[in-house]
Amino acid sequence: MTAPSLHVLVVEDDPQLRTAICDALGAARLHAVGVADGAAALDHLTFEPAPDAVVLDLRLPVLDGWSLLAWMRREGGLRHVPVVVLSGAPLEHLELVGPFEPAACLRKPAGATELLRTLQQLLGAPRDDGG
Repeated sequence: MTAPSLHVLVVEDDPQLRTAICDALGAARLHAVGVADGAAALDHLTFEPAPDAVVLDLRLPVLDGWSLLAWMRREGGLRHVPVVVLSGAPLEHLELVGPFEPAACLRKPAGATELLRTLQQLLGAPRDDGG
């Protein structure tokens, strides 16, 4: 069996949700790394190879998702990494991320199927249903 080739960084402060997302991505043959706050994500993005995509909550401790997304868009090597915003923030707050060009915005509680479908469309990732 070959190792997963696509790397997704999951930035979510809820440990149960972060684990569930990483498990679902792993089951779909995506390599997922989860971090609990924006500062940990900043460290990961600074010192590790760029991920193929980021799943990002907006309301995070230490460094919020808006600030992390703004930083990513200023960084040359990360500017084009697709970011899927996954947040329970009110709709009007999600509209504020528009200038930072997220690839998609999903409202919590988005299901694993919706998130996987979104990532597969963005990354051309393999589908578990044989497609």
